[in-house]
Amino acid sequence: PQQVTQVFFYLIENAVEAAGDRGQVHVATQVDGAFVIAMFVDDGPAISPEDMPHIFEPFYTTKQYGTGLGLAISHTVVQQQGGTLSAENVTKERGAMLIVKLPLAAAS
Repeated sequence: PQQVTQVFFYLIENAVEAAGDRGQVHVATQVDGAFVIAMFVDDGPAISPEDMPHIFEPFYTTKQYGTGLGLAISHTVVQQQGGTLSAENVTKERGAMLIVKLPLAAAS
């Protein structure tokens, strides 16, 4: 649970940075069968088509400062929990959405 919380914190932090001072960030969740889906959407610039295939690779970054490990680690953590982390653009020019899909915990 702590690692998933860190992933969510990181995705929100990333979205805030991408949106900039006047941008907006939206977080939405929903249940889809045996999964919970969390969507982190910003209205900053879209992810370029050249960058999109690489954003989850270790040490890949488009930021001036940063290690390029945040999304790679987040991707690994989500996969270790049996889920997926994906990204898509809202439009070609503006907005990115990162989507976390995790299995619901079995009731004890």
